[in-house]
Amino acid sequence: MLFFSEAGIRALLALLTLVLLSACASAPQPLAALSCDDAYIALEELAVQRGISLGEPRRVHGFPSLGTNRGLASFDPGLLTPRQRGDWLARLQAAGVERRRLLKNMLRDSAVHRPLPSELTGFDFQSCDRQDPMAVDDPVLDWDVLVDALKVDDDYVTFRRALGLYPLSSIFAGLGIESLQSSIHDSYALPLNQIPRYGRLRRYSLASPAQTAKSKQNRAATLDGIGRDSLGLRLDLESAAALRDLFVRHAPTVEIDELGPYDIPGEPYFDENGSPGVAIESASAYRYASLMPFAGELHLQLNYVFWFDQRPSTAAMDSLSGALDGLVWRVTLDSSGEVLLYDSIHPCGCYQQFFLSDRVEARAENAKLREPPLIPQRAPSTDGPVLRISSGSHYLQRVYASSSEVADGVANRSYELVNYSGLYSLDSVEGPRSLFDTNGIVPGTERGERFYLWPMGIRSPGAMRERGRQPTAFVGRRHFDDADLFDKLFKRVQR
Repeated sequence: MLFFSEAGIRALLALLTLVLLSACASAPQPLAALSCDDAYIALEELAVQRGISLGEPRRVHGFPSLGTNRGLASFDPGLLTPRQRGDWLARLQAAGVERRRLLKNMLRDSAVHRPLPSELTGFDFQSCDRQDPMAVDDPVLDWDVLVDALKVDDDYVTFRRALGLYPLSSIFAGLGIESLQSSIHDSYALPLNQIPRYGRLRRYSLASPAQTAKSKQNRAATLDGIGRDSLGLRLDLESAAALRDLFVRHAPTVEIDELGPYDIPGEPYFDENGSPGVAIESASAYRYASLMPFAGELHLQLNYVFWFDQRPSTAAMDSLSGALDGLVWRVTLDSSGEVLLYDSIHPCGCYQQFFLSDRVEARAENAKLREPPLIPQRAPSTDGPVLRISSGSHYLQRVYASSSEVADGVANRSYELVNYSGLYSLDSVEGPRSLFDTNGIVPGTERGERFYLWPMGIRSPGAMRERGRQPTAFVGRRHFDDADLFDKLFKRVQR
């Protein structure tokens, strides 16, 4: 029989207590004890651990339930009425719900390869998301802290501009931009039938059987079905049907000088080596809606993104060529649902062009900008215009009404509209993954121009980018989704 002294018994009890405490500390946290904010933060941290990034909507540090973007961050709560502040907070929460929906889909898709932690698998996110937004009169809410947390950093790397002697190097970049814009103006001055062609012209229009019938009746589609609050137009689930109709009504026809498979719009994917490509079995355009403040009100924007497999090389050292290319076509509508203006970029943020209706004009101050907006022609008075696109470079060469001019010998094909959020969950050998990396760049689409344009401060110039991460100016700072973009460059014409 073993005998213990009193001191030995106390030591043994202390050891047992320590073991029990350690076991409790290492046990999984009960699901019931996980708060909504804890779950939101855990979801964000897991996404970071797995290299998953989402640029739209953005995360709001310190406010786990909210999401933001450049438009939402542009509101000044000090200039809003109490009701408007409440609606603004509701929009921020709705953006948070949308962000978590996308993140959960991205994380859930990879569950086969890396299962989710149990505390997130069984957590009721929907119950949390249904909670009322924070109250305007909440004494805990610090408006200054919130406004600061909502800010969206620009996509320029300032220290690169410092190292690259930006004040000097931007002069040479500006000269190159001036030359490019001059050549584009010259191209638009040519009659349509004199634009150089190197292959067969092929037209892609939104013309599947269901959409064809619907498009005829949707020529009268308006903004009546789009949600509204005290701030103006609002994008929500109730707006989905009206948005679908408007996307059909304003869908462009793309007329491409087709010389090779790289001129066929399709669906991005990753091959067995993890390199990006575009499947062309079915032509597609990726759509998403956005809101842009202009002249004192929010305007609905319809975004159509066409992807191409590559921009092929045309010389031994072509610094602009590389994997993937594309065209983004944006339609900005007025309060009656009519076109206010069009604009376009490539997914890299490059080659932005504006096409203004007769209700918008450029500001005279633009002439003083070192990189002024490129306005090669007026917008045609039509829904769903034809976009003439060059072979290989996929430059936009003309925008015209389909009924006004029709090129001879054009082959026709249709394309389908696909939700942009599908780009966040593409198949790969490692399981579904986002097309974009943590910097919002499509990996493997780097261009040679990055070696001489890095002093402009743009990370990997020429590479394909995610929405919300597209700088559009080499000289100065502009983004495709800047909330003050239109107000800075244009003004409404009073009629």
